[in-house]
Amino acid sequence: MQANYFIRKVINKFSLLPKKKQCNICDSKVYDYLPLPDHYQKNFLKYGFPYTQKGAFETIDTDHFFCPDCYSMDRERLYAWYLKKNTVLTKNNRLLDFAPSASLSKWIKKNFTCQYVTADLFMDEVDVKTDIEDMKVFDTESFDFVICSHVMEHVNNDIKAMGEIYRVLKPGAKAIIMTPILKNFDGVDEDPSCTDVAERWRRFGQDDHIRLYSQKVFTTRLKEVGFTVESITAGQIPRDYALKAGLPANAVLYVVTK
Repeated sequence: MQANYFIRKVINKFSLLPKKKQCNICDSKVYDYLPLPDHYQKNFLKYGFPYTQKGAFETIDTDHFFCPDCYSMDRERLYAWYLKKNTVLTKNNRLLDFAPSASLSKWIKKNFTCQYVTADLFMDEVDVKTDIEDMKVFDTESFDFVICSHVMEHVNNDIKAMGEIYRVLKPGAKAIIMTPILKNFDGVDEDPSCTDVAERWRRFGQDDHIRLYSQKVFTTRLKEVGFTVESITAGQIPRDYALKAGLPANAVLYVVTK
């Protein structure tokens, strides 16, 4: 475990210094957020991933990534900010969360009375096991909101997956759809046939990724299936709130509307 990560865990647990930050998911007051574990950087160097400089990607702060109590990621705290501020989901509404995270799931159940449905093809502790490229288990126009975070970089056919989200949403309904976005890049690097671990790390930055997007390609594909795309940037979030909740300063939140 990297020294910086360990030191911050110790400080958060035992320090008498004032804890001025507060996770907006678990409400714990923290001295600081934890950095991204160093095995990512080690593998980037090992396999020659070229985009290792800070700020290369949108919506990640590698120095302030995890909450030390609930281990929510910075992007999940961003989603919580948006949902709290912009959505009204009552018991008559349905929310689909594909590939859910434990901390955000718990927060959603605490803060909304909606019918909350979790789904994934491989995760065991979900309500429904289904392939996002073919969610025939769900009726057309049956959800009022969808969360799909960091899934599109894994699937063979992202256009089909985006189209399925569009299909299951009600007219006028919204979704948060997020994926790693490489800045200063206009294209896409994708290869569903690539199964070599080393090559996936080198090209895509993770051993289970098969796609690396630019903002241009990601938003274009969302629009091609019918979505209207809204990009909410960090500048639209009150700075004091963002610092307190550990939201990334390079955030771009993609909210789509059917």
